[in-house]
Amino acid sequence: MEKVSVIIPVYNASKVIERCLYSIINQTYSNLEIICINDGSTDNSYEKLKQFANKDKRVKIINKKNTGVSSARNSGLDISTGEYILFVDSDDYLETNTIEKLIHIITYEKSDLVIFNYKIKYNNKIIKNKFKLKNISVNKNEFLKNLNKYCKKAFINQPWNKLYIKSKISKRFNENLDLGEDLEFNIKYFSEVKKVSLLNEFLYIYDVTIENSLTKVKENSLKELLDLYIEMYMCLYYNKGLKTSMAMDFYILKASVYHVNRMYNKEKSIFKKISKMLFQYKYIEKFYKKILSYSKIDMIQKKIIFSNIMFGILVFPYVLFK
Repeated sequence: MEKVSVIIPVYNASKVIERCLYSIINQTYSNLEIICINDGSTDNSYEKLKQFANKDKRVKIINKKNTGVSSARNSGLDISTGEYILFVDSDDYLETNTIEKLIHIITYEKSDLVIFNYKIKYNNKIIKNKFKLKNISVNKNEFLKNLNKYCKKAFINQPWNKLYIKSKISKRFNENLDLGEDLEFNIKYFSEVKKVSLLNEFLYIYDVTIENSLTKVKENSLKELLDLYIEMYMCLYYNKGLKTSMAMDFYILKASVYHVNRMYNKEKSIFKKISKMLFQYKYIEKFYKKILSYSKIDMIQKKIIFSNIMFGILVFPYVLFK
């Protein structure tokens, strides 16, 4: 029975950590290593972790100064000894048979990654994610061909709805990034895989009742976001001799516009808001110039998609109606 290392960053989670840990300790799959990283909590999270570690030898604690969720996850990866890695946030929890089902899929299908569905909890209400996955296993090229669909349906960025093979994790979380460190980690991992399994079972409960202290929204520049997308294009597509679909290009542009709009959503003057957005378009232009093209048709397509006209068409609805 292969060992699974469950990595849990913990920061001021005393109100929810017991629920999280009970859901893991009581899993139907028992060969677990439960690594809890106390990231400088100022409440009694550490004391609660010690209580669990005293009762269950599978629970390990790393006590460190507060340096952020990426550093915490990296610390867990550094000491993990399991063949498989599962990330869980301290304010979330798992269905009792989660790990057993994930291990069955990844070993039976001989895949390198399992992406699974989740439920969303708000206050006392739990609902299934409205987006669905097909229960299929696909090769890497087929997975990348449909990557924009998985991005739009919020299955790609987060690390907690995935089971990884530790030996294929070649890059750690980037501790210098304020935005998209999870996506960058997954991009690097996707480049290593040959087969991906998708599982439409709602095994993870993502609690949004309390603002997650580990994932505070920060006002980052569009440049930082587009640099990350450039890395996605290069690492997953162009360096492998592949090119993105038009749907993927449109997704990147719309995601960029959404991010710019969120940066300026507190701006009361529509004219000032629009002018700031158009100023940010210089990064869109730089982004386009860095994206390689394999044919004149591909070049024309990208010139159209990443044009000032297309940017304007996408910006104005966000500005006027959001």
